[in-house]
Amino acid sequence: MKQKLLYTIQNICYELSVTYKQNILLSDRKKFNECYSSIYLLEDIAEALDSYKNHDEVKVDLGTKYLMIYGVFEALYLQQEALNDLLISLGCKKIDYEQEYPEIYAIRTARHDVAGHPTKRDHGKYTTYLSRPSLSIKK
Repeated sequence: MKQKLLYTIQNICYELSVTYKQNILLSDRKKFNECYSSIYLLEDIAEALDSYKNHDEVKVDLGTKYLMIYGVFEALYLQQEALNDLLISLGCKKIDYEQEYPEIYAIRTARHDVAGHPTKRDHGKYTTYLSRPSLSIKK
């Protein structure tokens, strides 16, 4: 997964390095910065998620497990935001995750439920918490 994402990002960077395309981006410094910040963030998130997938779960204490699961939720949320920012900086339309990718939108909703505002979901109608026994990659 990480290699595929990094390969795609590499291809985007290659395409952007073509002089006339780069000149278009450089003519709008804000878009240029948004574009490359998004690319770097996507690369960083690929590294973070790969690290999470490959860590030695047995050697991780409870506090680290919490940091990791909250971090994964935040990383997935940031990944969606970075992709939209990249697309917008390149003149494409923003992705409507709820309509176009409901499975991905479900991750966003889970992030909001668990790591966003767990005590005030749906205007305080319910709360969410992480159960300690369920803190594992498999669950």
